[in-house]
Amino acid sequence: MQKILLIEDNLDLRNIYAIRLIADHYDIVTASDGEEGLAKAISDSPDLILSDIMMPKVSGFEMIRLLKETKSTAHIPVIFLTALSDPERQKESLQLGADAYFVKSEVSIEDIVAEIHKFLDPLKEK
Repeated sequence: MQKILLIEDNLDLRNIYAIRLIADHYDIVTASDGEEGLAKAISDSPDLILSDIMMPKVSGFEMIRLLKETKSTAHIPVIFLTALSDPERQKESLQLGADAYFVKSEVSIEDIVAEIHKFLDPLKEK
């Protein structure tokens, strides 16, 4: 089963996304801030990371910098799901190595699930 690390400081959003992704048969590991997310990215070796940017302790920007600088996590696709709609923030995210960037108010949960499928469906175990 493919594993997704879901990093979101809002408990309600974290639960909604986790339940929806579990319904698609993904193994979900959650973290409530960037620091915990970094630790779980290293310990749990997820196939994909879905993360907020504005979080306590370590921001999504700092987290992705560290992930991409670390050999064991550099290959993991990162999708940002954030309230930051500023195009400069999106550009910065992609330059740091994010694979996709979505503004929470502009997408549905199904849009995010479809994007995750683009990354993980080719990897699904038969």
